[in-house]
Amino acid sequence: MTETEGKAKLQMSMDPNNLYREELITDFKVGRIRQLTPIRVDGGPDKNRKMVFIGETQVRISSNDIIPVQCDIPAKTLMEAIEKFPEAVHLQMERMVKEAQELKRKSESRIIVPGQ
Repeated sequence: MTETEGKAKLQMSMDPNNLYREELITDFKVGRIRQLTPIRVDGGPDKNRKMVFIGETQVRISSNDIIPVQCDIPAKTLMEAIEKFPEAVHLQMERMVKEAQELKRKSESRIIVPGQ
């Protein structure tokens, strides 16, 4: 590592105005919800920002293949996030399928030039 690379890494810093406390909520069956609560630098709640909810689960696509799915859940409360969890996961899975189809289409439409 060069001296310049080392200095670049040392200049990295967290934003004290964008801190969140993270809690994991799970039902031990379907998945989990990460609840991110905005806090001030002193650890107290920051009432000026909204909580963030992120859903996480795994989808089995074959007997050997499991795909992790992570999605934002547009919610204001934990109960609302729980209720919206299935829809948010479904929408994320649709996005993932479309992205995979687009990557496949691009891969198949590449022009192959001999000697490259």
